[in-house]
Amino acid sequence: MEHNPYAGNGDVGIYTEPERTSIAAVLSLICSLICCLPAVPLLGVVLGAIALIGIGRSDGRVGGRGLAVAGIVLGILFTVAQIGIVLGGGMVAQKFITEIAVVGGDALEDMDNDRYDEVRAIFANDLATISDEDIAAFREAYRAETGGLVSTPQTFGELLNGWMAQGTLMQRYQGRNDLIPIPATFDNGSGLIILQIDQSGMTQPAPGMVLPIFDLYVVDTDGDSFELSSYMTDPINPDDAAPGDAAADPDDTEEEPEGP
Repeated sequence: MEHNPYAGNGDVGIYTEPERTSIAAVLSLICSLICCLPAVPLLGVVLGAIALIGIGRSDGRVGGRGLAVAGIVLGILFTVAQIGIVLGGGMVAQKFITEIAVVGGDALEDMDNDRYDEVRAIFANDLATISDEDIAAFREAYRAETGGLVSTPQTFGELLNGWMAQGTLMQRYQGRNDLIPIPATFDNGSGLIILQIDQSGMTQPAPGMVLPIFDLYVVDTDGDSFELSSYMTDPINPDDAAPGDAAADPDDTEEEPEGP
């Protein structure tokens, strides 16, 4: 009888390649967790989708489906959060421009056009009563150095560029949380318009204002500062009588009639 050399070997195991984890799935989860960098979670979503396609075509040789799904879900969540932060930040930035930064430029334009009531209306302290003559004196003083106002930032991008361009002047006011510097262009060069605000929380803003403004500065290109409050020749003393109330004069006291 002829011997079959292959007989009796039916139980020999067939070699199978061990399952490996998809690198794209691992990277997907890692990228989705790096939520502090813009667009990186979105990359995690893309890598997760690529990983799922590769895993499906591997016939079981590649694993990591759970990692890929987690990367996609987290990537979508963090991407949506980043978009919300960007949109919200943009709205806040534009609100800062429209409701705060433009106030200084508008005040100088009102001065140029002798609209003194509009200038007084922005202040929440004694400057709300500054005289026309004092405002005009302030205007003439700073215009002698800076010339007329040409422009102020109209977008948050322009404001940031202006802050960077005015780095030398800005350094003088670092650490002053009560000052809001606004880059400005004048006839004689660039400078700053600065709003001084009250941070005590004890003062209400003037009607139509977001913050209580206490003073307004103009800083020329050489760093010389002009403060509106220093031109107020007749400041009100808080201890004085309220406006409209006449102070009592001892000499004017009416004598009581003598009795019979």
